[in-house]
Formats: sequence, structure tokens, C-alpha cells
Amino acid sequence: MRGSLYRVEKKTYTSLQPRFSTGYALNDATTIKASYTHVSQYLHLLTNSSLGQPTDLCFYQKYFSTKRYSVYNRHSPGNATANVLGHAGRLLQTDSEIEYADETNFLYERGETWEDKVISGDGEAYGVELFIQKKTGTWTGWVRSTLSWANRWFDAIDQGNKFPFTYDRRHDISLLIGYQLPKERTLSAAFVFSTGNVVTLATGRYQGIVPGNWDFSTFYNNGFWDRNYISNRDNYRMPAYHRLDIRQRKLN
Repeated sequence: MRGSLYRVEKKTYTSLQPRFSTGYALNDATTIKASYTHVSQYLHLLTNSSLGQPTDLCFYQKYFSTKRYSVYNRHSPGNATANVLGHAGRLLQTDSEIEYADETNFLYERGETWEDKVISGDGEAYGVELFIQKKTGTWTGWVRSTLSWANRWFDAIDQGNKFPFTYDRRHDISLLIGYQLPKERTLSAAFVFSTGNVVTLATGRYQGIVPGNWDFSTFYNNGFWDRNYISNRDNYRMPAYHRLDIRQRKLN
């Protein structure tokens, strides 16, 4: 059992974080393992999936717990619960995640602060991983394949519907093959493949006339403003990434 206490500006956060792990040996070569972990996080990573401004910012919890925002409890510490069963499955459920609200970014205009742009919601990550390795013989190597999902949902984004998180990668495959050559030399090849990241792209564009009583109308082009229309968050996936490296080296 692990406990944590965090205090800032007369606001105190406490958290009990139990950890449990067990294993059962079916035989000398096979073991089933299971674990449960609950953690709290006081450092938040705020990501922006826009192509124009793909900037990630880190905020310590003290900035999320300032006097102004602790009163309203706008952004509490992040909490995550992880359940792991051997190599068969992984489930991660989190709450108090943070995200930019719609039509916002990390640039501050008209007296805005970063707190005005951030909302809180929930997220989940789960998947399965397979790893096979050969350590002896003329041919050696290993292959690892991961199938996973990472989603988030916020009441104020896309009517609360789930959308893939920036780091959602459906497939992640790594392959390494080594061959023993004469004269203590080896030849190896490494191949990696991963599904592309998701980004948010505009699906339309529209214009409007700036009302004459707007004090900041000079920020717009000749009294007109342009707006990009985005159908939903993280609505496009980049092409898959893959690479093959080959090298030869001498042992010792």
C-alpha cells in the first residue's frame, strides 16, 4: 500500500495507491502473472493534435490547483487503474484526463489563460502483446507484436463520444533477425512497423463579417474572419510508419 499527499496554496490532495501482484507457475517454462495497480498523477501532459501547432505542454499539479481553480475543483489530479494478466491482456482505465476544448490551442489571446482552454474528461487504453524470442543457434532473433487501443471522451467534445487519443496506435510490430557469420561476425536486420498517429484536420471553412462594436476587430482581415470547421476530434490518421535497418558487425 502506497500513500501520497500533495499540498499547494492551502489545498491538500491525498491518495491511497494499492499495488498487488501474483504469479502461478504452470510448469518450469510457463507462468501466469496477474497484477493490479492504482496510481495518482500530479504532472499532466497537455497535447495538441492539430497539424499547425503540434505542441505538447507539461503542467505540474500546483498549476492545476491554484486558489482560483481549487475552489471550483476544475482539474483534479489524474487517477489510473491498471489490471494486467500475463501476456494475454492489458486494461487501463483513467479519469481526470485533460484536453484542449474545441476551437482552442496553446496560444493566448484577449486576456485568456491556459486554464480557460482546458477541460477534464476520461480515457482508456487496452490491448494485447505477443513476444517470441530465439536466443541460441546460428539464427537468433525475436518478434514482438502489439494490438492496442487508446480512447478519450469529454462531455464538451463531440457530444461526449469517444475519439482516439493522439498516441492511439492500432498495430506496433518489431522484428529482429540475426545470423552468425564466419570470423566472429554477425549480420542482423531489424524491421519496425506502427500505425500512424491520429491528428485533427479541418473538414470545411466558412467566413463571417466582424460586428463593428467588437473592440478586437483589427485582429481580423478587413473586417472579415475565417473559421475552420472540424467535424470531430482526431478525425484523420497519418500513414503507417515502417523502417528496415541492416548491419554487419564483428564480435569482440
